[in-house]
Amino acid sequence: FTGTTTVDEPVEQVLEKAKAWGMKRVVIVGEGEDGNLVWGFSFSDAETINWLLDLAKYDLIHRQPTRMY
Repeated sequence: FTGTTTVDEPVEQVLEKAKAWGMKRVVIVGEGEDGNLVWGFSFSDAETINWLLDLAKYDLIHRQPTRMY
């Protein structure tokens, strides 16, 4: 197997990494303790939010390691 793999990380660790990445905008998607979808964002442009989610999904499917952290 030569594909990219990832391991689970604690939520706090991922959020700390995100602070260090120096992003100008952020979209957060997760699963709450009750199993429900939870999401939020730092800006209100729905078109850009959707584009970022689509781009992340594309990268995940195609395993683009340059944008997977």
